Amino acid sequence: MIWLKEKEPFTYAELVLQHDLKRYAEDYSREYMKQQNELEEQLADHFQDKAYAQAIAREIMMRGD
Repeated sequence: MIWLKEKEPFTYAELVLQHDLKRYAEDYSREYMKQQNELEEQLADHFQDKAYAQAIAREIMMRGD
């Protein structure tokens, strides 16, 4: 939410005014986790190591690479 407020202040203000900030955060979180899980599956297939794949996926998602 901090990123949204700093980088997209007009969008943030619109969500606040429409009382949709909580829904936006929930939708964003759900989509983020979906992408991370898909990435973990792909990496696990490649490396044949689920724990390693999870760690790499988290790192990639946090960096935005």
